Amino acid sequence: MTKQLTNSEDFLRLFDLIESPYMDAKIFQGKYVGFSVKREYPENIRFKPAKTKSGKDDVIALFKVTYGDPKYTDKPFNPERVPILIIISIVRWSIYKNSHFDYCYDDNDCPTAESLILMNSSPAPQNLDS
Repeated sequence: MTKQLTNSEDFLRLFDLIESPYMDAKIFQGKYVGFSVKREYPENIRFKPAKTKSGKDDVIALFKVTYGDPKYTDKPFNPERVPILIIISIVRWSIYKNSHFDYCYDDNDCPTAESLILMNSSPAPQNLDS
C-alpha cells in the first residue's frame, strides 16, 4: 500500500538524507508541499566555489524540491492527485551574500577576493530551475 503524502514533513521523509552530503533541510510551510536542502559542490569538478579565509565553501548548491508545481497551479496541495509532479530546481547560492548587502573582506565569514576571482573565471554550473 502506498503511503499518502499529506505535508512537507512526510514528503521529506521519502528522501533518505540522513547520511548524505545534503544539509540544512528547510520545510516549506503553507500552500505547497516541499523542502530545500544545501550541498557543497564536489572538489573534482571544473567549477571552483568561492571560499572563506578558513577554506570553507561560501557558494553552494541550493536544491528546492516541491510536490506539485506552484508555477502551473494555484490550487492547494491535493494528496489524491495522480500522477504526482515532483519539481527539483538547483541554483548557486552564496551563504555570505544571503545575509549581507555586499562583501566585507575583513569579515572572516566573507569569501576571499582571490576565491571570488577564481570562481568567476571557472566554468559555472548550469542552474537547473524550472
